[in-house]
Amino acid sequence: MSSDKEQEEQQQRSRKRSADLSECIECGGRGIGLVIHPQKLCVNCARVTKAFFDPDANRFCRDEGFVDISPKADGGVLKKIIKEGKMSGKLKLEEGCPTFVHYVGRLMDGSIFDTTRDIIDGKHVGGTDDPFEFQLGREKVIKGWDIGIATMNVGEIARFIIAPEYGYGHNGFAPKVEPDETLDFEIELLRFKDALPRFPTQAELAESRKKQIEEDKKMMEENPPPTVGTYPSHHLQK
Repeated sequence: MSSDKEQEEQQQRSRKRSADLSECIECGGRGIGLVIHPQKLCVNCARVTKAFFDPDANRFCRDEGFVDISPKADGGVLKKIIKEGKMSGKLKLEEGCPTFVHYVGRLMDGSIFDTTRDIIDGKHVGGTDDPFEFQLGREKVIKGWDIGIATMNVGEIARFIIAPEYGYGHNGFAPKVEPDETLDFEIELLRFKDALPRFPTQAELAESRKKQIEEDKKMMEENPPPTVGTYPSHHLQK
């Protein structure tokens, strides 16, 4: 009798736990507190859904070859390796490294808006075939480039789908890129060099000058110069 009662209580607890479990409408996952998204999605599916930042780019986001490499996992920078590269020995690609790349930049309709390549798919597209050089992480390129290229090895060719907030944002890049455009870049990392010392930014220089002026003012207040006295008239030359 006691065994039957315990079994019934156990079944009741099990039913209660099941009632407490939420189910994700996308993947069917269940767990206590699993669904926190207003659209009844689990945390993971909500994040992945958020990655579909542009309806035109859904085909890229759903392609299993693309990986979300954005720091916030918000789908802002998606990467797909086309050709594997090789490790660069002791050199490490980091902020300040002079970096050399070839690239092809496309809009979501497939049109090329910028490239270093002269010939693509057997057609002349207007590039010079000269590699593009920049210092990684030094505010010379769009944020999506800094994030994406930092993950590459020499010789690697990768494709990046870059959301507007990691690209040209609300301003666009007239006349080639409209405001809030998603970008599609194919980038080849050719080589890079040791990181160069970082020069201070204009904001840092201004802050440094301001700090120096404040320190000079404080020093003058604490150590005022001696007062220049007047001399008796008989000391003056006639």
